[in-house]
Amino acid sequence: MVDRQQAMQIKMHNLRHLAKLLVCLCFVTAGGTIVSGQQTAANKPAAPAPIASAARLGGDNARTRFVAELNTAIGYNVYVIPDPFRIILDLPDVDFRIPDALRGRGLVSGYRFGRIDEKRSRIVLDATGPVLIDRSFVLRARNGQPARIVVDMIRTDRE
Repeated sequence: MVDRQQAMQIKMHNLRHLAKLLVCLCFVTAGGTIVSGQQTAANKPAAPAPIASAARLGGDNARTRFVAELNTAIGYNVYVIPDPFRIILDLPDVDFRIPDALRGRGLVSGYRFGRIDEKRSRIVLDATGPVLIDRSFVLRARNGQPARIVVDMIRTDRE
């Protein structure tokens, strides 16, 4: 049978363990490093931004292809906006190292690029008139070739 003093010691022992557990729980949910000394994901340095090293246009006034070369494949969104017609490529943060030769060709009169905030970048293709995106895809780097974003555009009417 447990006397009153032993019962009190058991309660104190349990309370100490509960307090340690609560301190650990608060520490982890507050985003601190793990007690073992390993870093959490929030404390790791950010990976370097993908690098865009080249861009080019090919085609004519009926069909035009835009290609951007990158050191790694990335996700993106592409869409067309009117008045004036532009093709927009929204990207994650990208380090643009593309020469400033922004001359147009085919359905594109010129293009520009840059960061729009610390986590996003954008490429804007100025269209000569109404266009539709025929195809858009990413090619992964392989056989010594860089990763590429490819956007095929076709001419259309305003409707």
